[in-house]
Amino acid sequence: ELMQKSYVDIYAQMNTYILPLITLPGFFSVVISSWVLPAFSNAYERSRQQAKTIFVFSAFLCLAIGCSCSLIYYFFSTEVCHLLYHATKMASLLKLLALPFSIYAMQPVLSCILHGASKSTRALFDPCAGCLLRLISMILFVKHSLPDAAAYSLSIRSRVTTMLQLH
Repeated sequence: ELMQKSYVDIYAQMNTYILPLITLPGFFSVVISSWVLPAFSNAYERSRQQAKTIFVFSAFLCLAIGCSCSLIYYFFSTEVCHLLYHATKMASLLKLLALPFSIYAMQPVLSCILHGASKSTRALFDPCAGCLLRLISMILFVKHSLPDAAAYSLSIRSRVTTMLQLH
């Protein structure tokens, strides 16, 4: 029962405190992607070079935002948790997920780029594959009594989805 309480506590901390923080850069990416979709679609029809420039600029901007936030969360996890939540028990979990989620901010823009390039099937497949891998990894990690199973599987899903979209 002690192990179950640990799983429940970690899962609660992750969903209540950590996920809103590590997905915050995604807000900026959604804003950028609302500009990217029509601009990229128009450029994709006219000039592949211009479309490539839009892609590189938007992806780099989202990556810079994601990496900046991740570095702040990684190096100042205790301070961020104390400032926002007046508690630091979840700081180690924030630090654990901060760096893997640095590329998460690219996902909305990458999805828009795929839609703009008429690859909507791919834009649907990649997150589904990432979620399936997350479920499989969660089962394997929990089976081996890994307390941070949810955090590790979420990290794997984020990386796999982003890498599939980049491919």
